[in-house]
Amino acid sequence: MNTYLNKKIVILGLLISMCWSVKGQIAYQDRMKNAKDSNELLSILEEWEASDSVCPEVYYYLTNIYINKAKPEEEKNIFGLLDIINQKKVDYDKDILQTAFNYSSKGVSLFPDVITLRISNIEVCRHLESYKTMVSGVKDLYAHGEVICNKWLSADENTEVKKQIAEMLNTCYLVPFQDDNVKLIEHSKDIAETVLKYNPDNAMSLVELLNYHLDKGKNKKAEAILKKLAVISDTEKYILPVLALGYAKLGDTINAMEYLRKVKEDPGNSDSYIKSVTEEVMNLLKDNSVIYRIAI
Repeated sequence: MNTYLNKKIVILGLLISMCWSVKGQIAYQDRMKNAKDSNELLSILEEWEASDSVCPEVYYYLTNIYINKAKPEEEKNIFGLLDIINQKKVDYDKDILQTAFNYSSKGVSLFPDVITLRISNIEVCRHLESYKTMVSGVKDLYAHGEVICNKWLSADENTEVKKQIAEMLNTCYLVPFQDDNVKLIEHSKDIAETVLKYNPDNAMSLVELLNYHLDKGKNKKAEAILKKLAVISDTEKYILPVLALGYAKLGDTINAMEYLRKVKEDPGNSDSYIKSVTEEVMNLLKDNSVIYRIAI
């Protein structure tokens, strides 16, 4: 049999395999739609995961379901949809959560270009309080994004990639403050530096790095970041309060008052918000030794 014929047979075999795979996926999706409860849904997904027609959605849904099963009864959502922006500390069952981690990790290894699987995996690490693994997941996400030119696939057709990455980063940055453990702020620093390596103008990460340097008393580095944020504030007005508060923390009255003036002049800010920022700036100027986290 010649090489040309061999190639044709291989291609034909792949096409047949793909057709059966798609047929299988449709069949499992139909069964999922008719599932009576989460237990039946889980059974279908586990059967699908062991089949030849497995796809990214299987690992995405299995991860979400086990995250939901790991929550206390009063926290559970129907069918366990992943609550990416949940910032409340929940007392998860770690054994069940480990199953969610196993499924999400397997999904990432099989489908590395699917962004929602990576974000789910990072979220599970946060819930497990495996912070080093969480930071590694963020680093891997950005490194792989560069490799594939950020042409991410999604297990959820409605997902807005940039929005989900931002929400995931926000929950990661909140970890030290949720857990009341300032030692964990090193993880926020690592994540911020990773993001800025690939996206030097990412405002959220610049603010987190600013918080880190302010808390560590590294005023020169904090001042350098404030200068970068000042450039961004020309088009992103929500950065103005950050600048006012940052300079106040440094004890720089002139710049703090200048940016506070701009906050007051911004028509998008309510009177109550302006009053709140003004009070915080004044308090910081009175005592710039206070550890303060600036948020955007």
